[in-house]
Amino acid sequence: LKEMMSDSPHRQQETPALQTARITPWQYLLRLSLLTVIFIWPALLTGKVISLYQDSASYLKGGEAVIQFTEFLVSAEFLPDQQKNTGATDNRAASFSGVRSPTYSIFTYLLRGPQNKLLMLAAVQSAIFSYLLLTLLDLYRIPLRIIFLIPTALIIALTTSAPWYISYAMPDIFSGLAILSIAMLVAFPEKLPWLHKILLSTIVAFAVTVHTSNIPLIGALVLLAISSAFFRWRMNGKSHLPGQISWIAVPFIAAIMLTTAINYVGFGEASIAAKRYPVTLARSVNDGPARWHLQKHCDQYQYAVCEIFDEIPKSIGMFLWGENGLRNKATPEQMDRIREEEFIIVKRAALEYPLFTLWRITWNTLRQLWSFGYAEMAFNLDITHDENNQWTVIKTGAPQYLSLIKSFQVLEYVVISSILVLIIYSLRKRIRLRERDYYLIGITLSGLFINAAVCGSLSTVADRYQGRVIWALPIVIAVVAWYRYLNSRAEIKAGV
Repeated sequence: LKEMMSDSPHRQQETPALQTARITPWQYLLRLSLLTVIFIWPALLTGKVISLYQDSASYLKGGEAVIQFTEFLVSAEFLPDQQKNTGATDNRAASFSGVRSPTYSIFTYLLRGPQNKLLMLAAVQSAIFSYLLLTLLDLYRIPLRIIFLIPTALIIALTTSAPWYISYAMPDIFSGLAILSIAMLVAFPEKLPWLHKILLSTIVAFAVTVHTSNIPLIGALVLLAISSAFFRWRMNGKSHLPGQISWIAVPFIAAIMLTTAINYVGFGEASIAAKRYPVTLARSVNDGPARWHLQKHCDQYQYAVCEIFDEIPKSIGMFLWGENGLRNKATPEQMDRIREEEFIIVKRAALEYPLFTLWRITWNTLRQLWSFGYAEMAFNLDITHDENNQWTVIKTGAPQYLSLIKSFQVLEYVVISSILVLIIYSLRKRIRLRERDYYLIGITLSGLFINAAVCGSLSTVADRYQGRVIWALPIVIAVVAWYRYLNSRAEIKAGV
């Protein structure tokens, strides 16, 4: 391991023959534009972004509410003194029983585009993904010629889940974008120009704010990245340790502070997940421990959730979203109390049933690790206003393109299985990679495992939770393999 990570003469070196010609900014923008169009092909197929039931409408509704609330706060600054302190701000915040990410809600609302088709949202998400791909290819000195780039983009677009989650009115794609960004920051600490470091760090920071599950996911990756920086520093002593740690840790800390500030201003609650839905409690209820604990101790502890249900539902859907679930029956005041008691209940239930809880966490993680695809996506949904002028998702007909969706899901399982076989083969053959390759692949694989653990144990096992990140693995492996092939050809031509 020390030989592999050190400046050993046995390490593979990049040959001068592999150095590629630089492209102009206009040429770069052309390539970025072409990739952006290619990677939104699912959205172009129907002329709209694929929506997920009511969730997409919730982000639009939340974005509109945040902007209106901001306008209210700004206008309140200019009110006469006798009209201030009326309690309007507190009343408005208290009226929310649960909210989605304010940052992604604003992001979605501002990019809803003409006729609310949400193509602008898909285009921006595709542009961010395309930027990361171009950056990764450039870091590996893989040629960015159009004749090579277009087929590469088409292969990625047709064999990975990335385009599907790009063309999705949900923040899911940013989980994978954050993993890939952190992997590049760790693998290329000295080679990345400062502008790229700023952009990658910004992507990571934004990803932290768009979904609650990204906080533990990215937080764990940040700790792993800091450990990797210390390891690299101990091995060769040449790396600039404070700088490496700063580019990784500062975005995460800044995003946590921003999220806390937004929640404090908007809801009067200094929290990183204010007004969240108690998904972790629902997970434990679904698995059993929390449900059994509530059935035995509701009278003893007088939990707020016991005021809602005569009989605790067994499924996450019925517990949270059902007709008699928390979203429809609990008042905002009750939801606040349920959120305060959520982790108390989960902790007590876990201590009461420790072995069963550990078994369910392990089983759910393993299930989530191999559950990815597009099962929850549909082409027969549209976003509009209801009779109360509220954003809502409606069905526009029977589900379409089901055979296409199933075919791509099968193809992705084949691709991921092939990648795993390739990794096992490489380990058995002891194929030597460069230091940066180990860091890039290691962080990416770690991100997939951490994502499965976070979503499987704290939320629910769903195809979209692993599908949102699984695309990063084949892209990283393909780039590393393609580099090795080009480098070997360059060595032969150069006579190395």
